[in-house]
Amino acid sequence: MPLALGLPLLEDLDIGWVYGMTNHKLEVLFAHSALLKRLTADGHKELTIQLFDKMFVVIMDGMRTRRVRSAQYLPNLRYLSLQYCNDMEDDELRDIVILCKGSLIIKDYYGEDLDYKDLGHEIFL
Repeated sequence: MPLALGLPLLEDLDIGWVYGMTNHKLEVLFAHSALLKRLTADGHKELTIQLFDKMFVVIMDGMRTRRVRSAQYLPNLRYLSLQYCNDMEDDELRDIVILCKGSLIIKDYYGEDLDYKDLGHEIFL
């Protein structure tokens, strides 16, 4: 049995500076870790912002479409540290925080907290 399938109760994970971590490996883990609340993934040059695309789904709201947080992919994630992750742009991380409407704090490349209450709420996606 793959390790990811055996961790359904995982709430806190620190994979900072672990060699060989990729978007695909983490997507498999996230698919089976709905209770994950805290993730530290510092120092990963291979990870890209696309890892978090599944955190949101597009729904129709009358004549408009909008993005809302997924109930299946990282629905309980409240803290995400991505220090020294080269392929994570600040504007993209900021948009994730705004879309989560205060339920997620992200620590950016330089260790600064991107917190909803401190950001303007215009999304640039």
